[in-house]
Amino acid sequence: MGVFVQNWLHTIERYEQSAIQRDLRRIHNTIERELDTLSAIATDWSAWDDTYQFIQDLDPGYIQANLNSSTFTDLSLNLIAIVSSEGT
Repeated sequence: MGVFVQNWLHTIERYEQSAIQRDLRRIHNTIERELDTLSAIATDWSAWDDTYQFIQDLDPGYIQANLNSSTFTDLSLNLIAIVSSEGT
């Protein structure tokens, strides 16, 4: 009986390790996809002339025209930070 229990516990442990590794791969892949999406959004917005101009003059019209609720909803974002190369 003892050998059976040891084998059974070992089988359960291997299954749990396999499940953990599978879940960690899923988490890793999800984070990678999210980072790729955010990188594409950042690249798109940073190359946009209107965004560059906004960094120069801080025109509130840019915010009203481009940073409305639909922007956040469509891009699945909670925050957009626009920072100059000087960090301001």
